[in-house]
Amino acid sequence: ADAELVLETAEALADGDPRGALLAVQKLSDSGRDFTQFMRDLSAHLRHLFVVQTLGEVPDSFSVTAEQGDRLAAQAERLSQAAIVRAIEFLAAGIAAVRDGSDPRIQLELALLKATQPQADLSLQALMFRIEQLERRLAAGPEGAGAAQQEEAAQRQGDAEPTAVSPPPAPARSAGAGPVAVAAQAVAPEEEEEPTAAPELDLARVETLWPAVAEAVREQNGMVGALLTDARPAALEGDRLIVAFPEEAVFKKKKAEGNRELVQGALRGLTGRTLSIAYELSGPSPAAEPIVLSEEELIDRLRDELGAEEILDED
Repeated sequence: ADAELVLETAEALADGDPRGALLAVQKLSDSGRDFTQFMRDLSAHLRHLFVVQTLGEVPDSFSVTAEQGDRLAAQAERLSQAAIVRAIEFLAAGIAAVRDGSDPRIQLELALLKATQPQADLSLQALMFRIEQLERRLAAGPEGAGAAQQEEAAQRQGDAEPTAVSPPPAPARSAGAGPVAVAAQAVAPEEEEEPTAAPELDLARVETLWPAVAEAVREQNGMVGALLTDARPAALEGDRLIVAFPEEAVFKKKKAEGNRELVQGALRGLTGRTLSIAYELSGPSPAAEPIVLSEEELIDRLRDELGAEEILDED
């Protein structure tokens, strides 16, 4: 791919600029270059950034011009290692999806949008990345803390109507200020509690977030995450969530009970609430006609669900 376009796209990642990332994709399309190859080249560039961060300099083995080397070093300083690893993983997932028949441009755009907008990715990993961003702003001082409070409140509210967030309380006046200063100090803690209050949570919201919960668990344990796709949130009683499996899914329910902490952690990351989880069997599933598969359909299903490989007789 064009080296300048790769550098330009990496700049968009470093700036957290989704518009710039999509414009780079449009330039790539106009040039007639291959989207999948571009994803490979961008992944290689991000690996270069990771190496530069680790070594503290651009190695002589990198085939880059002096100008490109300077830009490489500058980008390595602006992108965190966590952001680089996430972007590489998104691109790798996009390349794998293209192999399975997905549209390459969509996969490239999706990878870049997730990398530049962590709020677009509901996985637990993305939430941890967003927490890291907030911590950096808090460490930057009062101005950074104010921006962090506003962003944190907006992320917790999700789709709810946005509300104003109070700025950080002003520093207390000296002892000579008298009772007024004491009163201000007494009120300040109550004003600070509002941004950190737990968000409202109901069953409908848990049902909406459930696919993201399953995906977050799948990142930790693929089998347990797959089991959760057959379950559904059935009731929310205070801080107790009841999750229902079909009546015949006794083994799946038992396996989920043995990995309760994974689900609790994913829910806590997505909702900000610590919920206790109870599993139950929900009753018989609706009767269905037996599925009759042809030989070709059966082979395809064995490949997809069990990772089977068809071995053909060379004769």
